[in-house]
Amino acid sequence: MIAAALLGLAMVGLAAVHGVEIAAFSLATSGHPAEAAAVLDGGQVVAPMVTLMVMFLAGAVLGTLTLAAAIWRSPLLPRLAAIGVIGFAVLDFALGSPLVSHLVAFANSLLIGWAVVSDYSRKTARGAH
Repeated sequence: MIAAALLGLAMVGLAAVHGVEIAAFSLATSGHPAEAAAVLDGGQVVAPMVTLMVMFLAGAVLGTLTLAAAIWRSPLLPRLAAIGVIGFAVLDFALGSPLVSHLVAFANSLLIGWAVVSDYSRKTARGAH
């Protein structure tokens, strides 16, 4: 629940970042490159922008770590899924590799889906051996 709230904050912040990018793109493509550059240079930092950036950055980092911890602790999901969440974050945020990071996230989603559909449990898996 906490991870979902933090990631929700992150998505609101991300939407704001994309809104600024869309505004700059619209200005640039309509023949106003100087205004587009002014939108992106951050020369007019205001409290709402700072708040939204903090929501994005803190929500993304803390939400991802909290989600990974919850998956790690859950006996109903393989621990590899928690590693996949961290792997996505490292590839996407730190290394800037959006294609590979989203392929990792997709594979992780398939793993989680398989665990749910197959009624996976680490307790059952350990006891079966």
